Amino acid sequence: MQVDKKFINQKIKISVDDILDKYDCPICMCKLLEPYIVKCGHTFCKNCILECVNRQHECPACRQKCTKEDIFRNYSLEILLQKLSDEREKEQHLYFNNLAGNAVDQLDNHHGDGQLNKSPIETVFTMNLRDSLLGYQQYYELLLKEKDELVNKVKQSHSQDLLNAKLNENELEQQNIFELIDIQSKQIENKFSVAIDQLVQSYDEHMRSIIPQPKLLPIRVNIYVESKGLRVENVHVKPYENANDLLKLVEEYQKQRGDPVLNWNREQVQIFVTGPLRADNQNINWDNLNGEAVKQIDLNSGSLSQHVLINYWATPFQTYNIAAGSTITIKGGPVLFESDKLLECMTLYYDKDPNSTFNYFSCKTCNSNCKLLTFILKISGICENCKDGCHKGHVLLPHLLNHRPTWACCYCMKKDLCKQY
Repeated sequence: MQVDKKFINQKIKISVDDILDKYDCPICMCKLLEPYIVKCGHTFCKNCILECVNRQHECPACRQKCTKEDIFRNYSLEILLQKLSDEREKEQHLYFNNLAGNAVDQLDNHHGDGQLNKSPIETVFTMNLRDSLLGYQQYYELLLKEKDELVNKVKQSHSQDLLNAKLNENELEQQNIFELIDIQSKQIENKFSVAIDQLVQSYDEHMRSIIPQPKLLPIRVNIYVESKGLRVENVHVKPYENANDLLKLVEEYQKQRGDPVLNWNREQVQIFVTGPLRADNQNINWDNLNGEAVKQIDLNSGSLSQHVLINYWATPFQTYNIAAGSTITIKGGPVLFESDKLLECMTLYYDKDPNSTFNYFSCKTCNSNCKLLTFILKISGICENCKDGCHKGHVLLPHLLNHRPTWACCYCMKKDLCKQY
């Protein structure tokens, strides 16, 4: 049977790092440098094995007797390891080179008869960001390389002591050296971890500064209904939507909470947008905002922000160049929710149903505020709805619970104190 070698070459993939990690010198614990093989088959760095054989005349791995004449340079392994290292370095750059090359190829295909795999937006994005991407990635790789070099230096600085401990069969000393190497290596790792985090943060800030949010994508904002102390976080509004759509979003939110909006009192409501100034805000046409639409723009040196009054509720949000993270505040009103609706006094719906029971309360606050009433008639027999409405916030005590009245009785209504009608 014929074997397709090309097919095999394409399908077999082995991690270079997995192979290279298997070829650390057992003595210095570093990558093999000029690998030498002993007649027993074990491989070491040249300097490590020469010193070991000169002093102990045996293989440090299996204790088989050997001399300098029994060790040989392993050219095949040296070539293989160098080839793998070169390929790994090449692969690290290949993606980014392809990124730049593919952008140009895609652009050429766009002008020719080629089939596009990427959209024109992807192509423009790739072409404009490749230099920035390569620059930051190269610095990132430089940090990794410098970190690896420092870790190897730490290992090499202890290699002689480690070798002596192995030759003297001092396991405690070997353990102490390994622990010291581990501590110093972790210190280097932590140092470069901070540097890499700073690099990533720097690149993130760089990307945010050069790539403003597209104007046609949804904008993440917060909504604040001032009179109710209600804050709705992370709402996505579309640029073509307007203030009317915003109120519908709040209405839907309140409906889901079980406390629907009853009345906005729109003639008394004002809507403000407060937030960061977008990077492209210099392009906004303030003349299109109908005069008083822009009430105030605060351009402080410390932080750029805008404070915009939306006078025309049908104007799309896109007109105001609202930045993500802005807060849209609904002021004035009063805005009324279902929970604000006054419940009717029981005298307005009492129907003499013998099975109907009512709870009655006495109001100590009204009693103490009206001495005449205190002596003549205590304010007792207040229905539960009047307790929660007319006497909200007062000091109330239970008077009659689960009472079955024979007439529409509520002293709050009788004494003309009732506001529940």
